[in-house]
Parts: sequence; C-alpha cells; structure tokens
Amino acid sequence: MKRPICLWMTSRSRSSLVSKIFANHGVWWGNTYAMTKGYQMYENQNIKRIQKEIIKPKKGILPFCEELELTEEVVNKFHESLERYISQQMQSIDSARGKWSMKTGVEYFNAWKDLNPYNVFIKRDPDGVAKSIVEKGIGGYQQALAATHWRYNYMDRIQDRYGGVFVNTDKIINGDYTDIKQAIAYCGIEYSKPHVEKSINGRPNFYDN
Repeated sequence: MKRPICLWMTSRSRSSLVSKIFANHGVWWGNTYAMTKGYQMYENQNIKRIQKEIIKPKKGILPFCEELELTEEVVNKFHESLERYISQQMQSIDSARGKWSMKTGVEYFNAWKDLNPYNVFIKRDPDGVAKSIVEKGIGGYQQALAATHWRYNYMDRIQDRYGGVFVNTDKIINGDYTDIKQAIAYCGIEYSKPHVEKSINGRPNFYDN
C-alpha cells in the first residue's frame, strides 16, 4: 500500500481547506463528497466509516482526548480493511500523482503510525477553534478549548517522535503560504501557489465557522 498523507486535525481547525489544497495539487482524497456549512469537507467517507467500525477507545466514543491503546489484532484488522479499499482505488490514485490523503482526528494516530504516514499537523489559534465550535452549536467554549490544547500537545509529541510538519491555517487565510508550501514539498509534491489561491477562492473567511 502506498504511503498515506495523513492530515491530522482537531475540529474546526480549517482542515477542510488544507485537504482541498492537497486535492488541488492532484492528491487523491476519495472524492466522497459530504457537505458541512455549505462547503465540502474533503474527507474520505469510506475510510471514515472503516475507522469508526474498527477503532474504538476504551470508553466512550471518538473523538476522545485519550491516546488510543490498540491491540495488534485491531490494528491488523484496520490495516487489512484499509488495504482492501485502497487496492480497489489504485487506478485513481496512480492517476493522481500516486499520492493519497486522509483527513482525520489526531486521536486515530496509533491506528496509522505503522503505515509510516506523511504527518501533516493542522493547527489554528485555539481560541478561534473553541469559538467556532460554540458558533456551530456542537460544544461549549471551555470544553472545546481544553480538547484543542490536548490535541495540539498530542500533535507535538507525535511530531517529536515520528516527524512531520505543522500547518497553521491562520497564516493561510492571511496570505502567508509558508507552512502549506513546506507541507506540500514534505509530501514530495510540486508546490503551486495558484492551486492554494484556487482553494481559498477569494473567500479566506469562508472556512472560519
């Protein structure tokens, strides 16, 4: 199975924008369209379903602010299901520069780490994340802020051990493409500023809420 590009996220971090930028650079993301707040999430719904069916926390449901402890049996089952799905998509992936991505919550990292993914960690100002969650009506401010800080700390620990790059989406919408340029190059893709601008489409605040 080809090495995946994992776009690690927390909710309301503008991860859909980052995934769209990769898609406009020719990366295959599944083309499984799903809308939220009037825009495409650019999240592979088939892989998302596979994850939810197989990967479970010790208690509660994901997303959950807890590093997952997964048995070898569970990890193998997930990898086998994922490989079956990806093998069926190889013609599409090969025509898309041979690169494929998955945007998903960083809580799932332990299910993916043995696949040696390109790690792209998506961040946004924590206050902006928490306010966006409140505005969308999916959580309270303090709980969202605490969860965001936990996920960002987890991203830092993963990056220290396994490598990867960070993308600050506040920079992108303010016209600073340094982080996304580095992330595209890190994944072995030729960077194109017009592809970034096409993704934003003249509406930098469209992904805020």
